[in-house]
Amino acid sequence: MIQSSKVHHFKVDKILVPMAKGSTSAVVLNLAFSLSKIFGSEITALTVKEEIREITWSDKISVVVSAYKDGLENDVKVVPKVRTSKAVKFGIVEEAKSRGYDLILIATFKRSMFSASVFGNIGDYVLKHSDVPVGLINTNKEASKYKTILIPLSEQLVEKDSILFALNVKKALGCRLIMADLRDYDEKPSQKFSSLIDNIGEIISKFGEGISIVRSHRRPNLSEELLQITKENSIDAIAIGIKETGSHRIRYSSLLKGLIKGTDQDIIAYRK
Repeated sequence: MIQSSKVHHFKVDKILVPMAKGSTSAVVLNLAFSLSKIFGSEITALTVKEEIREITWSDKISVVVSAYKDGLENDVKVVPKVRTSKAVKFGIVEEAKSRGYDLILIATFKRSMFSASVFGNIGDYVLKHSDVPVGLINTNKEASKYKTILIPLSEQLVEKDSILFALNVKKALGCRLIMADLRDYDEKPSQKFSSLIDNIGEIISKFGEGISIVRSHRRPNLSEELLQITKENSIDAIAIGIKETGSHRIRYSSLLKGLIKGTDQDIIAYRK
């Protein structure tokens, strides 16, 4: 359930965007710009220079300077920053702890179904060790312009905080958003999504037109249901929630891993 008071406490005054040359960083930088225009956020474009590698400062600085210039063109405040650390993943977490950021937005490439990693070495580490909420875009694209985002309302796939994040992404981008009522597939369904579904009118008033709900068709399993919904509704991205189980441990069910790695759509993951 998303309570009204909760909606108004989505805070993103300071957003940290880790960047690297030739990566999908532009995807999350553009999303950060869109969020900033709604919330007035300050964006820090970070690149990390690894101590053990012979990488010139100019290569690293050019990435964040470019982000700074893009910010000027979009009327968004971007602070370019280069940090030195033993590894990129360490540098991102160290920076996140240093300035009171409200959100890390990071992009990662999709991994093979046979890979032991879910979001890659850096993405997995940041999700597990950051004390700051993390929004992660898992993609194979250099740029993504979402027209329709799917929120699968199943306790196996989302948390209330990840739903709130996805709703704010929808509002920032001005795209369509579909909520799929998939509670039929939960073994012990609670009423946690009932208020959200029953008060869809209030949700639309807060996050804009273009929000709708689709019902399940009771297909053989949740994976098949999701596949059909994405096809029938031309879904560009699927929002999911990542839950930390304590002591920097995150467990992914086979269903969640299959969705993250096996779908053609981008994954918008959020960990509170």
